[in-house]
Amino acid sequence: MVARSVMPGSDRNRPSHSAEKGSPNESKVSARQFALLAGTTAARVMRFYRAWERAAEAELVPCAADLRPGQTVELPASDEWAEYFTKYEQSTDRREGIAQQAEAAGTSYTEAVKVAKNPAAMRTAILGDHKTADAAHRALMDRLEDDIDLQAAMARTIAKAPELRKAVTAESKKSEQIEYVRKVAVEGKIKTPAGKILDAPPALKATAERHFAVLETGDDEIPPESAAEAYEAIQHLITETIESDPEIQLRERRARLYSRLQRAAKAFEDVDPDELASLHEPDIVTVLQKLQQAITSCLESASGGGTRPALRAVGEM
Repeated sequence: MVARSVMPGSDRNRPSHSAEKGSPNESKVSARQFALLAGTTAARVMRFYRAWERAAEAELVPCAADLRPGQTVELPASDEWAEYFTKYEQSTDRREGIAQQAEAAGTSYTEAVKVAKNPAAMRTAILGDHKTADAAHRALMDRLEDDIDLQAAMARTIAKAPELRKAVTAESKKSEQIEYVRKVAVEGKIKTPAGKILDAPPALKATAERHFAVLETGDDEIPPESAAEAYEAIQHLITETIESDPEIQLRERRARLYSRLQRAAKAFEDVDPDELASLHEPDIVTVLQKLQQAITSCLESASGGGTRPALRAVGEM
């Protein structure tokens, strides 16, 4: 009755543009009007309508748009119809979500709804069977990307479990090591301890390619030891590359020293002179005097013992 009498969005007093005169949809009513006449809800009417449309897509019944009110239609057997509409699921949003996934995966909608209606049985199957647990894990990971609430729930679970935090840390380290080997193998670049990017020597790149070929299996079960071994082998070759080239060694020393000086300067810049003036702490003055002496010594070394700029004494502050 719903399929042959309802056209969603139509109104008896204001026909839809698609309901042309003489068409099967001409005398159809909206889901809201049908619900008023039948003494039910528009949501329930639309559940029947969408179920019919899914059956029509499977060529089990004619398309609702081709039916007229009062027209006789041969209905499928009840066990076939259950694939497209079932009494087990009352929530429209949940049912529609399950229906979409069942269609995409080519699985039984009815069976999926039965599972969703029995969480206790589903939990028991996950706990007792490795294959079921694996399927549940894959489903959660597929859903995780777009489900913000699930992301938050997973994060809370990991944060509360020390063993899970440890496992996540280990997996993150393994992923970083594999990615490092991949970059050397694919991009042919290496990063020195001082942070400089250099072209990888052919022998080093070839070694990285061999290791990455072993790691690039598409298998999530790569042992952490394998990733660590590949990473350490590349690091060892990078060290040898640096030690064999005096020019690279000099650039590394210069970069490391400059980095340390930059960090020291930034730390000193964060000291508030007004706060120092308000404290009048002798110990702080002593520390600053030692710092001034260290800076003076560094300036003398950096300038080769030549003339250095005058420094204001700490006591003049």
